[in-house]
Amino acid sequence: MVGVHVVSPCFAGIVFVLYRPGSAAVQQSFFDELATILDRVATYQEPTYVIGDFNIRLDRVDDPHAAQFRLYSSVTSALLYTTGARCCDALVAWDARR
Repeated sequence: MVGVHVVSPCFAGIVFVLYRPGSAAVQQSFFDELATILDRVATYQEPTYVIGDFNIRLDRVDDPHAAQFRLYSSVTSALLYTTGARCCDALVAWDARR
């Protein structure tokens, strides 16, 4: 994961790029680490974007990892955007000011 704090005349926010290899099984540590990072950046009170390929099939309602990801997104007031029904690429946006 790579993260930057971006400040410009048109935008201020935190952007993370994340890749989770699809060849490895999803571990709880993925969710734990993501939660830790987002908890830390929440203190900045700026929009936070996590962009990447999580390799989690968010379109599968019976996938426990997808359900956990969607649940975490809803608990943190995240907006979740995917690039397609079968695609695992996603943009997750948290705005601590909401």
